[in-house]
Amino acid sequence: MQVSGELAISRSDDRSDAVAVVGMACRFPGAPGIAEF
Repeated sequence: MQVSGELAISRSDDRSDAVAVVGMACRFPGAPGIAEF
């Protein structure tokens, strides 16, 4: 059960990181990283 919990935590972290990256891209439209999305 601990393994499942760790996987769930890692997934939530990945989602939060993605949201942060998209937020940064939205704040800086000229950022080259926006092309990746």
